[in-house]
Amino acid sequence: MVGAIAPSSIFLAKAVCRQAHGAQHLIELGAGTGAITRHLREEFPAAMLVAVEQDAQMAEALQQRFRTCIVVADPIQARKDLFIGIPEQSVTVSSLPFRSLPETAATQVITLLRDFLLASPKRKLVQYTYGQRVPFDSPHLALVWKRQKLILRNIPPAWVWTLQQSGLNP
Repeated sequence: MVGAIAPSSIFLAKAVCRQAHGAQHLIELGAGTGAITRHLREEFPAAMLVAVEQDAQMAEALQQRFRTCIVVADPIQARKDLFIGIPEQSVTVSSLPFRSLPETAATQVITLLRDFLLASPKRKLVQYTYGQRVPFDSPHLALVWKRQKLILRNIPPAWVWTLQQSGLNP
């Protein structure tokens, strides 16, 4: 499922990367054409980068383009193993269109993200949306959304959000 009419702009990709500052391990959900993957690899060359893209053809293209990344061609809800044994200083970057995902899939992914974030106060989800509402309701009282930046130079304009344990948003 594609959630946008055009690949993410360089401006959106850079804004997302700024919010992932300090990451030792990155998991990108919905990597698509690799517009954000490219900047994650450039900004975090020493970090482990796992790009998840369920479309097999897109995943194959990503693997050819980003040989230093691990590319997973599965829906993330089928790959809970990707969140096991990772460093506390891990960030998940998501391009998933939660508001248009089937409810069952969205619920499974949100539960996975909740468990990822509650495992360490140093973890963060960076998500962008094309609307002003939070990407999805917080799955736990300890997790708080913060709207970080509006990127007007993107088609369509996008908001960058972060979700993490309360008290840790800068």
